[in-house]
Amino acid sequence: MVDSLFRPDERFGNSPPQDSIDEGRTRLGLFVESPSLPDGAPQPSLLDQQGAMPNSPSAGKRLRQSIKRRKHNRITKKVIKTSMKKTLQSVSEHNLEKAETDFRAAVAKIDKAGSRRVLHPNTAARRKSKLARAFAAAKAKES
Repeated sequence: MVDSLFRPDERFGNSPPQDSIDEGRTRLGLFVESPSLPDGAPQPSLLDQQGAMPNSPSAGKRLRQSIKRRKHNRITKKVIKTSMKKTLQSVSEHNLEKAETDFRAAVAKIDKAGSRRVLHPNTAARRKSKLARAFAAAKAKES
């Protein structure tokens, strides 16, 4: 009974053979497909990114889902930051026509991210407010 509860640990020098680990990773679907690897090179797993081996198929699925969700959220946040920078750049150059189109696009992306909880709603409101203040100040300066 005690042996079945024992989890091998690399820190103590009693880790299982690598092929049994790879078999478990394959069974749980944790290998990442990477076409750029040369033949014979070991394929990276999701463990290389996450650090923990899931113990059940459902935990493996949750790990795959969270990795996919994190990737999508990071891309969305990067797009928002880029559109904010473009808007603020247009405002600083006093190009109001371009600034207005960039402002509307950025606000739409921020709203969508806030409603989908990629960003906290208060963070979304704060970022929209920052853009609106900068745009309104530039518009008032032109008038």
